[in-house]
This record gives sequence, structure tokens and C-alpha cells, in this order.
Amino acid sequence: MEEQLRTEITRKFKRAIKKWIGVTVNPDFFAYTGGLSGAGVYNVPLKLSFPGLSRDPIDLTVVIKLDSKHAFDQDQENYGKLEQLPNIQKYFAAFASSPEQINEEFFMVMEFLEGYNSLHNILYSITEKLAYERCITVFDAIHEVHVGDEGEKGNTGVKILCSLYFGEIEKSVRKIANKSETLRKMVLEPQPYIDSDRNAYRKVTLQECLEKLWNRREDLEPTIKTRMHGDCHGRNIMFNQDGNPRIKFIDIDKFVFEGDYIYDFGELIADLEVVGFLKEQIHFSLPPNPFEYELKLPTTVANAVKVIWEQVEQRAKKDKSEWKSRLYLAKARYLLSLVPELKKHSEMEFTTFCEGLKALQDAINELEDGTKL
Repeated sequence: MEEQLRTEITRKFKRAIKKWIGVTVNPDFFAYTGGLSGAGVYNVPLKLSFPGLSRDPIDLTVVIKLDSKHAFDQDQENYGKLEQLPNIQKYFAAFASSPEQINEEFFMVMEFLEGYNSLHNILYSITEKLAYERCITVFDAIHEVHVGDEGEKGNTGVKILCSLYFGEIEKSVRKIANKSETLRKMVLEPQPYIDSDRNAYRKVTLQECLEKLWNRREDLEPTIKTRMHGDCHGRNIMFNQDGNPRIKFIDIDKFVFEGDYIYDFGELIADLEVVGFLKEQIHFSLPPNPFEYELKLPTTVANAVKVIWEQVEQRAKKDKSEWKSRLYLAKARYLLSLVPELKKHSEMEFTTFCEGLKALQDAINELEDGTKL
């Protein structure tokens, strides 16, 4: 957190706590969670002071989040529609009825999920057997969120495909191209690509990939309309720490009530196998051409990804659409959306872009000849 922002948020946070619960606090801020780009979520240790009373200060911790007012409003509106779902965490403290503004951002005090940890964090600290069990639990919980009906192809499928996939990718591509001259060239110029499934060396541009997929959009249309979380990465899936695992999904401001179940699973898989890996490997070195780089996942994480894939395949047996291609498209959408937020000219920036382009090519391969997983 930048020092100027820290000073301003400290002042406003102290004022907000005073207004809400009538006590004085002395806060400090520590990053709580976040992806490669870092979410504005902070663990805040506090000392509650009681001026004029013969009481010692009390130590406690709360969690705050920085975001847009629209995101907070949307989160609360969605929660109002989803209160019946036991795995959806409201995530806002009862006394924080409205967000407080700081410059162009807003913050709210959130429920502290004491005893919970994110899926992203626990996968690096548990056994393979436990990771398998946790991933089954995750899949079942996501499946409960995805309540939908099988329907015919038509306008709904086109709308979902355009808004959730192609529309979001196009937004990200514009941001990427405007970020730096290096990235602009990577977007516009053919990039060398090693297709390990076909043992071929080729050059592709991002736009060529998108055009090929767009030309097959009728095949890509989802035929099953479902609800979806919309931001289903490993840090928005929280586990309790006791022997009877329970899950809480947080950050539901992007929740979609007429969406595609594949979207959530594509983002989760991309997060586990790419984002999670890069987050752990802060000091790794890339080869001269990052398109030739292959991620080597820890065994626990690789098995977790495999489990999610297997469960999705089981669920998708009745899905007659090209769901595998759409899953790769969902991976690409998520990875490319991260690139504009990453540190400029960093290894993570280039590698995340490359992995997003590879996911687009995987989607094309799957459409063209049904490449096996």
C-alpha cells in the first residue's frame, strides 16, 4: 500500500470505526490476499482504546477491502438474492452498512473469516490425498452454485459467449496494447509457439486466434444456462481449518445469474496451474523466448488441476457443446485480464500473456481435431 494512501485510509478508517462503534482505534495494514495483480484486501490489526475509562486497550483484527462503490453495491445486491446458498459468504461486517470513500476508491470493513484459509494457500501445504479430497469438496460446492437448465442454442448462448468471453478478451487486449510498446508488438506481431500436442513449431498472432474462434462461435455457444460466481479463482474460495471441511465463496460482485458453468472452472484451473505457480516462483528465470516456457507444477497442484478437469468431464457428459474449447477460452480470458494489472516489463507480465495466447491456441486445437486433454 502506498504511503499516501495508507495515511489517508488510516485517518478515514479511524473515523469510520469511531462513527460505527464509538471507540478509538490505532490501525496498521497488512496485505491479506490477492492474485498476481494484488487485490485491495488488507488484514488490519487494531488496538481499541477507551478514552476516559479505566480499561486497557483491546487487540483485535478486522479485514477491509478497497474497491469501487459499484462493486460493493453489486456484491450486496447479489448477496440479497443468494442468502439461501450456505456457501456464499456475505463478507461485510454488520455495522459497515455503506462504503467509505478515499480519493477515487472506497473501502468497507469485512467479516473476518477466522479459521479459514484460501484454496490457493492450502494447496501448497497439504498432502496429495488431502488435496484430492479438498478439490472434490470445491467442485461439489461450485456445482451447488451452478443451478441452471439445459436449453436450446439461440440468442441466450450467443449473448453469453459474446459478453463473457469475446467481449472481455477484447477489452483486455486493448488495455494490453496500450500498456507498453513491447506488449503492443506482442499483440500485433506473430509470436513463435511450440505446440507440444502436435510437435509443431508455428507462429501465430493473438488476433488470428480470436478470428478463428469467432468464426466457430456457433460451435462454441453454451447450451446449458447456469448461475456462476464470475470471479472463481483460488483466493475467493475459502476453507475452514478443522477436520470437517466447509467452504465459503467470497467476492460475489461479478456473480452472473444467466451464465456458463465452464467459465468458473476455466478461471479456477488457470489460477491454480498458472497464477498460483507464478505467485510461488517469484525468482524464477525465463528462457529468452517465454513462449517456449513450460510450467512445471508442484505435484499437489498438478493433481488438483487433474481432479478438477476429471470432475468437469463427468459433469459435462450431457453437454453437447464444445465445452472443452470454451474452457480453454475461459482460461485465456482470465489470464489476459491480469496482464494490464501486472508490473510493467516483468517476467510475470510476459509469461501470463504467453500462457493466455497458448490457451487460445489450445481452444483452436480442440475445435479443429478434438485434441485430448
